[in-house]
Amino acid sequence: MLMHLAAKQTNFAAFKWLYAFSFAINNGLTFYASIHQTWKFFPDHPGLASGLIWSGLGGAGFIFDNLSTKLINPHNVPISDPDFTAIVNERFTLMINWLVFCWSIIVGLAVILVWKAPEPETRVNDEGQNLLNSEANGV
Repeated sequence: MLMHLAAKQTNFAAFKWLYAFSFAINNGLTFYASIHQTWKFFPDHPGLASGLIWSGLGGAGFIFDNLSTKLINPHNVPISDPDFTAIVNERFTLMINWLVFCWSIIVGLAVILVWKAPEPETRVNDEGQNLLNSEANGV
């Protein structure tokens, strides 16, 4: 919703602050929650879990960068063209709305696919102490 509001701004400072704030909130709510949940599913491989999430983030940047370019400049008008700024400005709101629509579908699918992580296995050392207990680990 804040992205839509940011896209409708005619003042650049208002756009900049709304877009940055909404981007930070969206990343905080989705990215770090994904890492936390993935760690629960792969408790023995937190590096692999984090790497999967980071690679997804990088892949998304690759996909949405190209999609943004096609939406905002579909006819590949060169930047040297005098009408370039007008064309980009005219299609900017459309681009943001399409991207928010795509992101909403992805988030909707992610919400549908969420389930509770399995309970961690109880592990004991040679003395019979629970290794998942923070006191037994000396933490």
